[in-house]
Amino acid sequence: MKTNEVLDEFFKYRVSAVVTMSQWGYAPDGQKYLSYFCKDWTLMTDKMVDVPGFRSSEHWQLVAMPGDKVKAVFPGCAVKAVMVADKKPDNNDCYEFS
Repeated sequence: MKTNEVLDEFFKYRVSAVVTMSQWGYAPDGQKYLSYFCKDWTLMTDKMVDVPGFRSSEHWQLVAMPGDKVKAVFPGCAVKAVMVADKKPDNNDCYEFS
C-alpha cells in the first residue's frame, strides 16, 4: 500500500490526534511549539485544493478543523508523527487548536 493510500484510509474520517512537526513553529498565541493537538484533523490531498496547478511535495496536507473552521494547514513534508489522542497532553509543549 502506498503512503497516500494509508493516509487516505487513516483520515477517511476526522481524527482526534497530536501531530508532531519536523521543526518548531509559531502558534496563534505567539509561542513556539513542536506538537499540536486538535479534536478534528482531516487530510487534504492536492486534488482537493481548488488552485489550478497546485502541487505540494508530499501531495497532502493536514488540516486542523475544530468546529468546522480551518485553524491551521500543515504540509505533509513538515509532519513528523501523528498520534491518535482524545485529549491534549498534560504539558505546555503542545498547542491546542479549539
